[in-house]
Amino acid sequence: MGKREMPSVLILTYNEAVNIADCIASIPWRKQIYVLDSKSTDGTAKIAEEMGAVVVTRPFTDYADQRNFGLTLPGLDEW
Repeated sequence: MGKREMPSVLILTYNEAVNIADCIASIPWRKQIYVLDSKSTDGTAKIAEEMGAVVVTRPFTDYADQRNFGLTLPGLDEW
């Protein structure tokens, strides 16, 4: 059986500094982590970047818009 390619992961956030490190650490099997942050004011984006995530900041409109925008990020289009 051939080796499986690891998927990339998209995480939507807003003021999740208390949770983001544990969240990222809980998915070691991923290819890349993308964090789409809704302009957090608690350091969420900084923590995610320090843990190796690609962070994109975008104002929040609604959940569907955030998710759909996130799925257009390079590297997430294969899934």
